Amino acid sequence: MAPIFGRDFSRDEVIDRFGPSDEGMIARELADHTPQIRTEATERYYRAYTDAHDQIWAFEGIEGLLKQLENRALPMAIMTGKGRRAADLSLAHLGWAARFPVVVTGTEVLAAKPAPDGPLLAAQMLGIAPQNCVYVGDSPADLGAARAAQMKPVVAGWHLYFEAQLRAMKPENWAAAPRDVLSFLV
Repeated sequence: MAPIFGRDFSRDEVIDRFGPSDEGMIARELADHTPQIRTEATERYYRAYTDAHDQIWAFEGIEGLLKQLENRALPMAIMTGKGRRAADLSLAHLGWAARFPVVVTGTEVLAAKPAPDGPLLAAQMLGIAPQNCVYVGDSPADLGAARAAQMKPVVAGWHLYFEAQLRAMKPENWAAAPRDVLSFLV
């Protein structure tokens, strides 16, 4: 949106706008602009997002965790606030496009995290009662969504951007590394 607003947005400014999907954030920020400008901005965003994927990788230990979960035949889902298009790009880039039987994005839900809509839809699609689900997330919105959905929340403590905010929320479970998630699956 820099060409439209004449400035770049800082990482904190972008994160402060999280909630709706990518398309929703762009539409909200450009509500006073024409549909054509919103469409052009959205397409510009996805071109940049696609080009930036050479800078995106899974955290160390995630691949091992996923293999352990697969070896245990545990059903897995992804619930992300990203829009469907962005989620599909990221999952393909990481080689995970076929790894998760259920992927719920911000495109498919009406209320963004911390509302429970996304996690509840993922549980429903897996055919599992929410109280039998473990929700691993790295943000206050994730912790709030897990609690609102009555799922067992586990903070992904290896991603420290929100550490102070998450600790202030007094999380029930904290995984310092991906392998630690396994200890919460009882």
